[in-house]
Formats: sequence, C-alpha cells, structure tokens
Amino acid sequence: MPEPSEALHLLLIEDNRDDALLLLYELKQAGFNAQHRRVQNAEELQDALQTQTWDAIISDFHLPTFSAPAALQQVQQTQKDIPFIIVSGAIGESTAVEMMRAGAHDYLMKDNLSRLPEALRREIREAHSRAERRQAEAARQMTEERFRLLFERSGDAIFVAQKNTALCLDANQAALTFTGKTLQEILATPLFNIFPNTPPESIRSLLQTPNQGNLPELRIPHPDGNPRWGAPAVIPIQQEIVFFIVHDISATKQKEEAARKHAEEMEALYRTSLEINARTELMPLLQTIVERAACMIQTRMGGIYLTEADGESLKLTVSHQLPAGILGNIVRPGEGLSGKVFQTRQPIAVQDYSTWEGRTPAYQAYPFRRVLGAPMLAKERIIGVINVSDDQNKAAFTPEQIRLLSLFADQAATAIEQARLFNAERSRRREAETLRSATAAISTSLDLPQVLEAILSSIAQVVPYDSATIFLLQGDFLKIVTSRGVPDIQKIIHKDFPAKEDALFSQIQREKQTQLVPDVSQDPRFLGWGGTDSYVRSWMGVPLLVRGEVTGYITLDSRQKAAYHAEEAALAQAFANQAAIAIENARLFAETESSLRKINQAYESTIEGWSRAMELRDRETEGHSLRVTALTLTLAQACNTPPQELIHIRRGALLHDIGKMAIPDKILLKPGALTPEEWQVMRQHPQYAYDMLSSVEYLLPALHIPYCHHEKWDGSGYPRGLRGEEIPLHARIFSVIDVWDALTSDRPYRAAWERATVIEHIRQHAGSHFDPHIVQTFLRLCEQNTI
Repeated sequence: MPEPSEALHLLLIEDNRDDALLLLYELKQAGFNAQHRRVQNAEELQDALQTQTWDAIISDFHLPTFSAPAALQQVQQTQKDIPFIIVSGAIGESTAVEMMRAGAHDYLMKDNLSRLPEALRREIREAHSRAERRQAEAARQMTEERFRLLFERSGDAIFVAQKNTALCLDANQAALTFTGKTLQEILATPLFNIFPNTPPESIRSLLQTPNQGNLPELRIPHPDGNPRWGAPAVIPIQQEIVFFIVHDISATKQKEEAARKHAEEMEALYRTSLEINARTELMPLLQTIVERAACMIQTRMGGIYLTEADGESLKLTVSHQLPAGILGNIVRPGEGLSGKVFQTRQPIAVQDYSTWEGRTPAYQAYPFRRVLGAPMLAKERIIGVINVSDDQNKAAFTPEQIRLLSLFADQAATAIEQARLFNAERSRRREAETLRSATAAISTSLDLPQVLEAILSSIAQVVPYDSATIFLLQGDFLKIVTSRGVPDIQKIIHKDFPAKEDALFSQIQREKQTQLVPDVSQDPRFLGWGGTDSYVRSWMGVPLLVRGEVTGYITLDSRQKAAYHAEEAALAQAFANQAAIAIENARLFAETESSLRKINQAYESTIEGWSRAMELRDRETEGHSLRVTALTLTLAQACNTPPQELIHIRRGALLHDIGKMAIPDKILLKPGALTPEEWQVMRQHPQYAYDMLSSVEYLLPALHIPYCHHEKWDGSGYPRGLRGEEIPLHARIFSVIDVWDALTSDRPYRAAWERATVIEHIRQHAGSHFDPHIVQTFLRLCEQNTI
C-alpha cells in the first residue's frame, strides 16, 4: 500500500465530469491526495501548463473539441517531461500503440481503473529519474568546465589526488609556487609527504569526508626559509579523484602571528608591570624585575646594575642564575656592555660576549654568549642597566625582544624609583615616630636623674649604640652625670674635669654641631673615658643646645668602624635638642621646687607663728590649735577628702581662731561670763578672720575653717547663719573636732568631760549642730580608737 495522503498534482483532460470524479475516487482509494485541475480544450490546457507544475497528466482520448493526440503534442511542445497517461474506453490496441510511440507513457481502459494508481506511481518515478539524470549530466558538463578553468587559472594551489591513496596525479602552477617544488617532485607523491607538518589522519579524513567539520590549517616548510600556511578544501571530481585545494593564507598568518606575539608580549609586560608595581620593598622588587625580564626575553640569566651614589659607577645589585662571585661587581661608564649601555643610554645586543671586543676583563672567565642590555630611565635620568643573557649559543635577539626589554626597563625604573620614594618616606615616618616616642619618653618626668636615664634609653631607639655617656657643662668643667654600657662606670660617674681638656667637646662647643669619628684609633682626640678605648671603633658626639648655647653633650660609641653617618647624626641631633630642653626643664624644676619648698616652709612657719601667738594671748586654749589640726586631718582623710586639699585644711585649722586677735582683751580674757553685748563682739571673730586673711592669696583655700567653723547644720550658727551643705565641708569637719577638743580639755572654769559623755553629746547634736554624715565617720574613728 502507498503511504496515506500521498500528494499528487494532477492535470485531467476530460469533458465528462462523472468520469473525472470516478477516476479521482479510485486514486483516493489508492492513497493519493490529488490536487487536480480539469481542462477540456487547448486554451485551458495551455493556461494550466503555464501557471502550475504538474506531477502527471491523465487524458481521455476523445473530447468534443479536443483529443489526446493533440494534447500530447501540445505538452511536448513545452519540453516539460510530464508523465502522460491515456484513459479511454473506445480506442483499439493499434491506436494505443501508436499513442505510445508518439510519446504517451501508458494507456488504460476506463472499465479497468484498478491499474491506474500503480501505473501513475511508476511513471512519476521514472519522470523523476529522467530529471535527475538530466540535472546530473548538466552539472557534470558544468563542473568539468568549471574545474578546468579553476585548475588552470586559480591562484589557489590545486592538487589532483587519488581519494584513497592521497597520491598526487597533477598540480597547477599555484601549487608549484606554494610548495616551492617542481611538477616532477609532486607527481606520484602522497599528500602526506607534501604536507609533513599535518597528521596523515587529518588529510585522510579530509579526503574521505570533504569539507566536513573544522578543516585543519596546513603548514609546510619552503625552500626560501619562510614557512607557508594554507587553508585546505576538497572537491570530488570523480569517484576516486578529488581536487585538493589549498588557499595561501601565509601573509594573514604572519600578521596574526605577529599580532598574537605582540599581544602576548604586551600582556606579559602588563602583568609583570602590575606585579612589580605592587612591590614596595626594594630588594625583592629588584629580584622580581630581573627574573621577569629573563622570562619575557626567554633567557636563562639576568642582572641589574644600579647607579652608585657618586653617579660615576654601576654596581651589580641583584642577579638571576648568574655565576657565583660576580654579584657586587663594579663597572664604570663605558666599561663592558653595561657601561656602554649606561654611557649611550641605548640598548645593546651582543651575540657572543666571549668574543666581543668590548667585553670587560672582569667577565672574561665566565661563559657568556648572547647578552642584551637596556638602560633603566626614570624621568630621563638613568638609574641603572638591566641585562639578560645565556651561556649557550642561541638565535640572535630579535628587534621585538630588544624593544620589549627597553619598554620593560623603563617601567622597572619607574617602579624602582617609586619603591625608593616609598621606602624613604616610610623610613622618615618611622624615624619621626621613633623620634616622637623617644622625645615623649624623656618628657614624662621632671626628676633630673630619671630624665637622664630616660635619655640614654630613648636615644638607643633613634641611634643604636654599644655605650653612651652624658656630660653636662658646669662652669668651666664637664661632669659625667650618667652612662650606660661603659665597662667601669664607677670610675667615671659624677667625675668632673676641665672642659678645655676634651678636644672633641671643644670643637663641638665651637661649631655647635654633631661630630663623627669613623675610626677612633686614627683620631688622638678620643679620650676613651671609663675604658671605652678598649672596644670603641667609631664615635659620635652630639651637643646639648639650650637657647643656642652648648650645655653639654651626649657621646655614642660603637664596636664597628664607620657605624655612624650623616643620617644618624641628624636624628641624634634632633633628639638631643629635645633632650637638652628636658634636662634644662628638670634643672629648672629642681631649682623651682627647692625655692617653693623654702617659701612653703616660710608660709607654714608664719602660720604656726600666728597660731602660737594666738595661744600665748589666750592661755586657756594653749595647745588647742595643734591638737585640733592633727585630729581634723585624721577625720578629713576618713571622709575621703582629696589629698591636695589637706594642706588647706591644716592651715585653716591652725588659723581657726586668728580672728580673736581683733577681740579686745577685756572681752577675750574676761574671767567671768560675757554679757550679750560682749557675745555680740565675740561672734565677730570669724568675720575678722576673713578680713585679715582674704587678701593673702595662697590662704584663700584655707579660709573656710576660720570663717565658717561656728556655722551649724540647722542654720543657728554665726556669722552668716549658713545651713546644711551651704557650710563648706572643711568647716563641717573641723566643727566636730573643735567641740571634741574643747569638751575633752580642762579649762580654768571646768574640768574635762568624760570621753563617753563627749561622744554621746556629739551623737545627740548630729543633724542640728553637726553634719550627720561626718558625725557617723567621727564615731567610727572613736570606736577604732583612732580619735
């Protein structure tokens, strides 16, 4: 059975509609999906043939105005190969044979349509086969012509090869040019030998499955030394013969290769630049630079010469796999390859250094071959030379390699300068911080011995030493005030000697600048105090300057020759300037403190004198002031009074009755009871005390007790009737002790009270006469027998 719904474009030449329907029904039953058109005359047939393509034509033999022979002739005139089948019920066999000879493809009777589907399929298949053969023949002819022209005129290399063996049967002129071979060299040669760099399986696969997948690019050597690149394609021309076509892409590949190599170089340069710019430590940076340079230029060894401080020599500072013993070598401008690069400021490449006439004698024993050097320029200033080299014979350095090393050398120079600046700044900051910490340490005390010890401890952070001594100028003499690290300190400490005997100090005093002695064994001015001459090799003397005058100096000793340089001298001098101020401040403080002690002693003596004078006038209270002063201080301390206030409490207690100096003797010394008027006068003595002492500035903090010790907690006291905490604390403390001493002491008019009675009296008056909190503290001291 045919496939269901088999599409069919059918042209019917039939005048009988019923016959047409019957025929279409039969085709449908056979599985055809017939799209048809029914025509009845020549005009309709002509239109149908021009407007549509038909798979087959079925024609009745006799039509009223048309016939199958006429229709067949009309179809044949179009030169279209369309199966033409006659279906009729009236013609004989001879007529059918004649129609077949005329070009009809089959003949069927209308009463036997069962054979129609198979005949229709057969004729359609054969028509398709005829069409394919015609197309193949046309294509063959076209291909042969095209291949002939392609082969002869093509600019691509074309090899005629056997598909299975890959043997070359012919080649065009472009193939001979591409390979650099003659036709005789190519004929009967397998493609595998012509393209030796391409795996045979790749060529074999290409021959068997032309133009399938990713085709490999072909690379072959050429007699001129420059390899050729080609893009292959395969075109079958016969069953076993193919055209193997190679399009020359050598120029493109060379450009691509150059671009790729340049991109790789730039990428390597960029990555290396990032790496070296990320480093800040100079020596690791230099080592990274020389290693990356050797890697980029593909050499085994490398080195960096940096310009020395004098600007007149180069030192091999770092090396990468260079022979041992050469690191640290010095060359002069113009000497050897590095010296010439430095002198000319241009890169220099030498293929064989061992035979180069400009080599330096220092490297004659080393097996250097090719060497490339480039100047390291930073802001147009040459800071050194970078070299890369090999100890084996290799190809000469290319212009690209020379250019690449020059670019890298400039970037490396910038990175080196940045690292130097960074390290210098970091060193300055570290020195500044060390100096700040050291100077801060010597400013924390005003005690001269402590300051001197702090100076020797702190200066060691600024400039390390093996031993150090401080000399202070006192008149015409130098005195050794402290020392550290000296073998026998006791022999020299606190010793003094004429300043003019120390020649080094005399020079420091004249010039007011730090002096350095790189080798004391060569300088007779070095005195070697305390046995330091047994080990000291280099020495530094740093003046102590106060207001432009030298007040002494600090000496620093080292066991190494030339241990100190200008940088250390500058740091030591900066520290010594602060040390001199600290020493001067400590001296001034000691002198001021001594003066203050004398003044305070004078003040205290005066106050005690006033107190004794008061007691001499009022003999009844003799010894009272000293007793209440001592007890008041005890109670004040128990009340957590700040220590700095105790001196004012002491002075106030001693002077608490100083105002009585203004009370007339007839009232102050009256043996009997005072009248109300006399009491009014007596109660003025706190005010008199204030009037007497308020003009003495240093006694103002002590006035609270003389002025307010008769005020009471409940406000019933005098002279101002202060209440509660309005009363100064010092006065509240003193009032408890004043009453305690008065009641526990004998008086001419009464005997002293019992201790327990006085304690009870004070307890009862807490909250009225006295501050209750102070009374609690007082009672606790009584229980402890502290009072």
